[in-house]
Amino acid sequence: MNRRVLVPRTASTSRRVPVALPASNPARSGAFTTPAMCSTENTLAAARWSPAIRAQAAPDASDGGGTRQIIQPAAGEITYRATAGNRQWYADTLGRMRADPLFVQENTPVIEQTQAIVEAFDAALAAGQQIFTLAGRPAVPDTGAPNPVQGPVVVLVDAGCSGGCLDTLDLLVRLPNVRIAGSTTATDSIFIEPTVMRLPSNYSDLSYGHKAWTSRQRGNNQPFTPAQGLAYTGNPADETAVREWVGTLFGG
Repeated sequence: MNRRVLVPRTASTSRRVPVALPASNPARSGAFTTPAMCSTENTLAAARWSPAIRAQAAPDASDGGGTRQIIQPAAGEITYRATAGNRQWYADTLGRMRADPLFVQENTPVIEQTQAIVEAFDAALAAGQQIFTLAGRPAVPDTGAPNPVQGPVVVLVDAGCSGGCLDTLDLLVRLPNVRIAGSTTATDSIFIEPTVMRLPSNYSDLSYGHKAWTSRQRGNNQPFTPAQGLAYTGNPADETAVREWVGTLFGG
């Protein structure tokens, strides 16, 4: 039997690299995944955990009979800077969403959320507020899907992991049997959703986050660093060497 190993992409090349490692003990089967290149700064708000790891989340409560109650974490509060320019950014984004029939069909909740943000901007600007804070999605129970992975989950990262990738790691490290491997990630700050403006000189752009993830537990400029024994020091472009190294992480 082969151990189930999932590698959506390599952290350095972003190419799909399937890996199958021999496993003599099915109970030790695991998953190997690379979250690098994940999009969106709102990963917590839009997180949909894969069944392979979702059911491993630690219980937050019990029904009294020993049944594990799995809870997806809350998205957290976001603080917005109330300016006409920032309000226009969301209004323009909302317009593009509504102009795309497929997006309207598949993402109605996102459109409703964006509309609520525009309305919050209008209320804050009318009241003369400089900032306002909106609550994120509350914690919700998981679906209870059975977990097909009974062994360890290894997440491969490198310096290409930034932005939404780091937000994904914030979720993954809360789960049992998950280990971060590879090399130290990039860093970010609580200031997200960048506004990019061309400077009058036309030589460069100014980029700044127009909202702040004030409730985020991870601090500014704090990377994820693999623990001792989980750091890869070889050539990341050598796929043969990477595969052999991955095998050692599962005891192979």
